[in-house]
Amino acid sequence: MKNIQIILFFVFLGFIAVRCTTTQSQKEKDIAIIQEYIAANGLTDVQNSTTGLHYKIVDGGSGLRPVESSIITIKYHGHLVNGTQFDTSDSLPDQVLKTRLNSLIYGLREGLPKILSGGKIKLLVPSSLGYGDSSLDKIPANSVLIFDIDLLKVEI
Repeated sequence: MKNIQIILFFVFLGFIAVRCTTTQSQKEKDIAIIQEYIAANGLTDVQNSTTGLHYKIVDGGSGLRPVESSIITIKYHGHLVNGTQFDTSDSLPDQVLKTRLNSLIYGLREGLPKILSGGKIKLLVPSSLGYGDSSLDKIPANSVLIFDIDLLKVEI
């Protein structure tokens, strides 16, 4: 009886060890998705931060750098990695969004200060810096978000 308990104990430990090594965190999954997207779309010069945000500065701009409290005016297109567009400033009355930087999702709040007004950036946002495990309209839970943004104006 004691031998059976010992064997079951080791089988249980083996099961736990396999489960722990095969489980990926959502951040790891998102980074893998982002890297696949970068490769599939031939993107070069993509940088990343410790938060998992990946970005490509298309044009660094020449004006003011936004800070958290800045009012910014942007033109943008947002889509999922499969190409499904979920939002665009083209659908807004003036075809631009004017808002405070600190009112946006964390991925944009982190990414936009990497350029100056007049600049353009592509942001590849892991779900933790977007909507996380919540879904919103066309955005499923745990979605990586892709944004192409023109930072038109910064008001400090």
